[in-house]
Amino acid sequence: MYSNNQRKLILQLDKKKFRLTNKLFVAEGKKVVNELINAGWSFKMLFSTEDNFHKNADIIKDEEMKKITHFNSPSPVLGVFELPDEKKILAEPTTIAVDGISDPGNLGTIIRLCDWFGLSELFCSYDTVDCFNPKVIQASAGSIVRVKCHYFNDLSKSLVALNKPIFGTTTKGDSIYSTRLMEKASYVFGSEASGISESLSSQLSRELSIPEFRLDENKPESLNVATTTAIFLSELNTEKIDGITKDNLTSKSIEFEIGEHSEKVFDSSLWVLSPGVPSDLDFVLQLMKILLKNATFIDPKSTFHFSSKDILIQDGIISEIDDEIIDDEAKIISYSNLHISRGWFDSSVCFGEPGYEERETLKNGLKTAGLSGFSQIALNPNTNPITDNQTAVGYLKNAAVKSATQIYPIASFSKNQEGKQLTELYDLKQNGAIAFGDFKKPIKNTELFKIALLYAQRFKGLIISHPSDSSLGNNGGVHEGVAVSYTHLTLPTILLV
Repeated sequence: MYSNNQRKLILQLDKKKFRLTNKLFVAEGKKVVNELINAGWSFKMLFSTEDNFHKNADIIKDEEMKKITHFNSPSPVLGVFELPDEKKILAEPTTIAVDGISDPGNLGTIIRLCDWFGLSELFCSYDTVDCFNPKVIQASAGSIVRVKCHYFNDLSKSLVALNKPIFGTTTKGDSIYSTRLMEKASYVFGSEASGISESLSSQLSRELSIPEFRLDENKPESLNVATTTAIFLSELNTEKIDGITKDNLTSKSIEFEIGEHSEKVFDSSLWVLSPGVPSDLDFVLQLMKILLKNATFIDPKSTFHFSSKDILIQDGIISEIDDEIIDDEAKIISYSNLHISRGWFDSSVCFGEPGYEERETLKNGLKTAGLSGFSQIALNPNTNPITDNQTAVGYLKNAAVKSATQIYPIASFSKNQEGKQLTELYDLKQNGAIAFGDFKKPIKNTELFKIALLYAQRFKGLIISHPSDSSLGNNGGVHEGVAVSYTHLTLPTILLV
């Protein structure tokens, strides 16, 4: 049995100010309470509706438990525990941070996810819900004992102080499936309502997102923040290959693989560093230091344009550019006439897939493009089925995930390339089409062409026309000679008056 004062205190601990004043918090549920007790957390009160739960538990009736629970459906066990002392920041290689998360269930789930993926701390903005809120404690399912939540008045400043790249999750960022996620980095997750705060957004090294796979209009606006965190942590851990790290690269025979790729990638007068590198080499680049010696920049937008510098790459990112860099830990790449540039863009590419895989598959085409230094390609709609709908565009876009080379589909100008009816130009552009054209088929219907140009102008769409007139091909000949004389394929006579 509990007293009225005890009951009043337990109910007050629903509020943060009372938790801080009394240095106590409430935990409900057998699993959660057991986790706390087994971890050595001190409790002040312990109540149970079951006789055999704990020797120090006060046995109460179900009706009494309903009067002190913080939930609609009371658990058979409730404990009041002392707030733990502040712990030092561990500064783990991977830092997960939440910005302005207000839903207790989401925060509790994120704490549980951190625990599942082996992370021992979580960075929180000051306006994030208190981790000792009863609903957070319950949602964490006991993981609160292994994951320390650090709260900061200025989360942005605290993350910058870690001296690691900061990646933020947004709805318009680069796809995580086409981005090599780094272990040594900070990942920030904002609230569904407000996203990442403006002060923190300005410090992001890169924005990342989870691409939408539903292409119709009836798609959700966003993902739940806890779900987003789960997908990111899962994807981050798939980047680890059988425990290969910097310390055991040599023992895993990765040096041989690096050497093999060096022959293919660096044995040329011009090498594209990033993002036009093969995905498997890209992984290795993140695990080691690479020192490019005396590389000449080809980048008109850079202050280093046409200058020769040493370039140090660490964890897949250029960390230093100088006239001479000495680093005994780095793998040195030194070739005569070595050049470096941004990834290249090919504006007209033809693969075979889907429909004509015997010509070339998407996988092989993307691999060849990446090894050749092309980080972006515009893919023509000469496939079967033709790229004249949102599903086809989505198929091509998704085919490039995990690839160093990104696909920008050119969608068909007309349905089935028949030149009779326009495709859904606006919807296709919204789903990733970069331009519209019927490949090598001319647009014969000039009225349709005019309508398309006027319509596309509204959303800055690009129309591609193959400038040929098939009527000029009949009875035409290009060269004089034996073959022309024999076949009688001559140009028609034109009389000028």
